[in-house]
Amino acid sequence: MGAVSGADQSWAAGPELALDFADRAGRMVREVVAAGFEVSVKADMSPVTTADRVLNDRFIDEVREQFPGDGVLGEETSFPGDREDGRC
Repeated sequence: MGAVSGADQSWAAGPELALDFADRAGRMVREVVAAGFEVSVKADMSPVTTADRVLNDRFIDEVREQFPGDGVLGEETSFPGDREDGRC
């Protein structure tokens, strides 16, 4: 990945955040499974587990902390953000 400058600097931490979260996601899933989890069915008839929802929410929380104002488009839930440029 090349150098990032100017307005694009805020994006530079994105890949690091994603890789770090992915490294921790397996541990988080094991914790949810150990505590017991439920499987439900979404409106489109696809399954969703407690682990899906927990990881989705934790990822949104971390993105919001790292990139204040940015929106997050998640599979289970999303956060619209409040940036004037609409970045999500």
